[in-house]
Amino acid sequence: PNAPIPIPAELTKVRDDLAAALALDNAPDDFDVDTWLQEWLRLPQRALGGVPPMELLDSKSGIEQVERVLGSLMSGSYQ
Repeated sequence: PNAPIPIPAELTKVRDDLAAALALDNAPDDFDVDTWLQEWLRLPQRALGGVPPMELLDSKSGIEQVERVLGSLMSGSYQ
């Protein structure tokens, strides 16, 4: 199994906002935001040029890119 990816402090607010939004949105009881986020971080993301977000978490600019994409997903503005 894959070891959990450490979540940078900058992303914990986005993670918490996502969890709160899902709670308001009546997400299924078995939906685990942490499991989803771990999977999302490992998968290539088109919005990041096909790069898995976890590969960008080692620099401030990379973390900011990941934060923007997650924020866009939450707001529904990502197409």
